[in-house]
Amino acid sequence: MSVVVDASTAVKWYIPEILSSQAVELLALAEAGSVALLAPDMVLAEIGEVLRQKLKRKEMDGPTARYIAEVVTETFPASIAPTQELLPAALEIAAAFDRPLAECLYLALAEQWDTFLVTADEEVARVYRGTFMDGRVKWLGDREVVATATRSGVVN
Repeated sequence: MSVVVDASTAVKWYIPEILSSQAVELLALAEAGSVALLAPDMVLAEIGEVLRQKLKRKEMDGPTARYIAEVVTETFPASIAPTQELLPAALEIAAAFDRPLAECLYLALAEQWDTFLVTADEEVARVYRGTFMDGRVKWLGDREVVATATRSGVVN
């Protein structure tokens, strides 16, 4: 099964934060071949922005940020989908929910692959709960998210 990961999840593979252990568990499933990870191409820029913000707040030094940026660009473990093919569907989702287009690119990719987005952003998961997009978003902090990711073809 394939799952989409956003930058809020992917950055936790590189920077220890709350929910990092769950993100690493999902990554381990991918490395074992149980799950295929997907992300739109702009995920790399979003991870870069997280690094920039951590530099600005002095939560990380320059050499560490550069190292992480190099590792991300050289060995990012998710298959990258071009934004160009996701834009029309993402725009429809963004208009329907009045949400940021970047967020909706992840959802458009999840729809394209008939799977779900794993996000560490609880607000994102909450926004779509109870809507027609409900099964397309899983919060990384939910106990069942990793188990759901390993079930072939199931979108809850």
